[in-house]
Amino acid sequence: MESKRAIFLERLAEGRTIASACTAAGVGRTTVYAWREADTVFADAWDAAIEAGDDVIEDEIRRRAIEGVERKVFYQGEHIDTVRDYSDAMLALLAKARMPHRYRERYDVNQTIDVRIDHAAELLAARKRAGLVIDAPSAPEAALAASLSQGLDDARARAGLQQASEGTDDELVDPFD
Repeated sequence: MESKRAIFLERLAEGRTIASACTAAGVGRTTVYAWREADTVFADAWDAAIEAGDDVIEDEIRRRAIEGVERKVFYQGEHIDTVRDYSDAMLALLAKARMPHRYRERYDVNQTIDVRIDHAAELLAARKRAGLVIDAPSAPEAALAASLSQGLDDARARAGLQQASEGTDDELVDPFD
């Protein structure tokens, strides 16, 4: 009879999840993690099994994307044909994994961050000019606020922009009021 450790490792190497491998071996997750912690040979075998399982999964992704999967076509309960379906989604996953320099998701968050910092600084300045009560910031917060304010002033100066006029404060909307 195979040992529970061997069954667990075989199932991982098949590409199954840790939970599924535990069920097949008849052990709990806590048990296998205790084995992993106590036994470096088992931990190395676990890592190798995960890598082998990753290969199984990648091969299946490739098969569905490039070779396709046969599907029987029925009409009025009778098998009339067989067609091969290909998965564009699997092909996209494969392309992202193998060629991330071409197909990775690209996000530009700098613009959003800059706009929000600028809006927050303007909002804070408008609240101060309006005489609204603002909690006194801690020393580090005050230093950060001063640095941000100075940075915004410097950026406006370099861009040739003027400071907001007194009349523009009414246009600022405080989302917390």
